[in-house]
Amino acid sequence: MKINLSSKSIADVFITIVTLLVTAHIVQVTLYHLDVFDYSRFLDFDTENNLPSFYSAMAIEFCAILLLIIYLHSKNTNRKEAGYWLGLAIIFAFLGFDETAQIHEIVSDFFTLIVDASGVLYFPWVLPYGLATGLVALIYWPWLRRLPRVSRNGFVIAGGVFVSGAIGIEMVSASVADVYSVSDWRYTIFYTVEETLEMSGIVLFIRALVRHMTQHIHQVTFDFSEE
Repeated sequence: MKINLSSKSIADVFITIVTLLVTAHIVQVTLYHLDVFDYSRFLDFDTENNLPSFYSAMAIEFCAILLLIIYLHSKNTNRKEAGYWLGLAIIFAFLGFDETAQIHEIVSDFFTLIVDASGVLYFPWVLPYGLATGLVALIYWPWLRRLPRVSRNGFVIAGGVFVSGAIGIEMVSASVADVYSVSDWRYTIFYTVEETLEMSGIVLFIRALVRHMTQHIHQVTFDFSEE
């Protein structure tokens, strides 16, 4: 059996899922804030252990799998660069696990004892995660510059979209939540934008990864045997 996949066809599947999730979320929160329909945690972007968080974890872990495949290929063709791919695979595996295990919530609880959890730091997990993001960007920048232009641009754009939501809009929504509360419609708008940017960033990264694989790996073969 032979299955042909392109970066566009894979991205289209994820885009369709994200579009359906965003639409369902917007409809349910709109009806809720208009007092037409009761709150549904199953579809809400600001709630853990539900359909959107399950999708996000799955999409991020899919990135980790793609990165691992690229690492295994690079290990045989360019060992000098292979470690960077493995590092990214580990980072994304952690982020996918964090999406379901809610590690950032535990980090937030800890940092409320260290910093003033108000304003943009109302959700204080952004402080260590933001610093870690900056450190990773600093370490990976020379490697990014060595990548082919199409791959480099795709990764940078995807990362920019994701971080603008996960860190940038998150800090804005935190200050809104601090002033108006997490049940206010203003906060709902900002966390909707935040999560949409995160999901969009992951879709862009998946497309960039698959495009990189089609240009530099071309084909991945799996051999199954009983031994």
